[in-house]
Amino acid sequence: MANIHVQCEMCCEEEAVGCCNICGNICESCCVIHKKGRAFQNHILKMYGKDGYNSRSIIYDITEEKCKHHPNERALLFCQIHELMICGRCFRSDHISCCHEVVDLCEEAGHVDYDQFNAMSAALNAIKDDSKRIKEEIDRHKERSNTHAVKCKKELDDLENRLKRKVEHSISSFKEEAQKYHDENIAAFSFISSVCEDKVSWAIKEESQLNEFVNNSLTGRLYLMSRNFDKGISEVKRQMKEAEYKNTFKNVCLKENTAALKCLIEDLTDVCELQEEVDGSDEVTTLSIGNATVENEKTRKELFEELIQAKLDTNKAETARNELKEQLMQAKRDLENSEKTLKGLEQESLNTEQRMEKSEKTREKLCNELQQVKQKLDHSEKTRERFEDLQKAKQDIVISEKECTTLQAKCTHLKDCIKWTQPTGAVEVKLNLERVFSIKCVFTFPDGIQTKYNRRPGKPYKGSEFTGLLKDDNKGQLVCRMLKAAFRRGLMFTVNEYELVGLDGLSLISASFTKIWTYAMYDEYIQEVKAELAAKGITETNIDLTEKLEETFTVEGP
Repeated sequence: MANIHVQCEMCCEEEAVGCCNICGNICESCCVIHKKGRAFQNHILKMYGKDGYNSRSIIYDITEEKCKHHPNERALLFCQIHELMICGRCFRSDHISCCHEVVDLCEEAGHVDYDQFNAMSAALNAIKDDSKRIKEEIDRHKERSNTHAVKCKKELDDLENRLKRKVEHSISSFKEEAQKYHDENIAAFSFISSVCEDKVSWAIKEESQLNEFVNNSLTGRLYLMSRNFDKGISEVKRQMKEAEYKNTFKNVCLKENTAALKCLIEDLTDVCELQEEVDGSDEVTTLSIGNATVENEKTRKELFEELIQAKLDTNKAETARNELKEQLMQAKRDLENSEKTLKGLEQESLNTEQRMEKSEKTREKLCNELQQVKQKLDHSEKTRERFEDLQKAKQDIVISEKECTTLQAKCTHLKDCIKWTQPTGAVEVKLNLERVFSIKCVFTFPDGIQTKYNRRPGKPYKGSEFTGLLKDDNKGQLVCRMLKAAFRRGLMFTVNEYELVGLDGLSLISASFTKIWTYAMYDEYIQEVKAELAAKGITETNIDLTEKLEETFTVEGP
């Protein structure tokens, strides 16, 4: 339809852009007055379409639409419960119960809320800006990802070429060495063959001369030949043995070092690592795969170093203790000798006094002996002081033994940590006296990451739950406490080659087998479990028999 320009009927100056049910055609300025002025709140505006005045393109407000169920009525109400535009007849017939949730649009939406309009417009603009920003970021990340992928592929190709060159160099070296041995064998074979051919020629020549001398009865020549014959034979044999022993053969064969090859294949996974950059959160930055393995390896080395240092300290303490013991024994022997010497000196002093009364000469002699006694007494005093020093040394030995015990305890802890293969888990022991197998042990392991003591450090493993049943008698209680002790020391479970938690060489009775077990089978099973636990170092002598049977606790992995 053709575009018709109509003049505003209020100001009669501008072109009409809408129509009022009372004022007629109005321009844009008059539309603003209608929307803001109080006198025009009951006026109904109808805006023209983009092509100007066109009866078919007039925009109607929703309150101008007819009810779908009652075409002669206008839908002026909105039911918030049913999310539906209704008329007065619909309200009376079907929506009486929704009266508190029915809104009169002519009253509630009689004017434009520009604050709400601005807020909604700002929200839509924010959505457009965020969408544009995210798309730009995605494009940058896509370009960056392509660049990194190309770079990573090139680096991997370079790594592959370096590894190939290294392998080719190693194989070439092995081939050269094998060829070297083969050439040496060929040379030795040629030398021995030439020696054997020379000696065969010599033997044929000597045999021909021998036959000639015998056939012609040349006894003189035969006699001279026989004189040097044994010597020549011995020399020929010596030369043949020398050629055989000096030129040995080296068999060339390839023997693969399976252990080294396995380590090489496993280490190839750690030659390089992929770094994953995570964007979109301030809490997550860059993750590096493989750091846990390096940290575990470092921890293992530190534990071994501490264990070796502890052993050295223990050996030094043991040596010092032995030396102090020897010094103490020597001091005791010296003290006993000093006491004997003192008793003998006392007796000699008594005899000396008796002899002094008899003769002056004897007195002079006794004076000399007394001088000697004084010297021995001085020596005894020094011995006594040395004994006191040895007493202090004995105290130092006691302190040293305590420190040695402490170091041994630390070493035992380190060894337990090194042998630990069990992941973090919990055990719950419950009693149900109404059942034959009334002791129930439930071992629970959540999903986790393998440590350096498992098969594949850094790889995830699948947790599981294990249940064992025992009778509530002396044997069952004992085995239950032994199982808890083994669990506390990390000796019952391990992560298998299928990345699952499983029992490490132990047996547990489950509920599905208890119905068919006899007393003999149960006693045999108890003995078998005790033997399996004893193989892991858990016996009746090293557990707490007074420990509470029914409990729940968690054991952290290494």
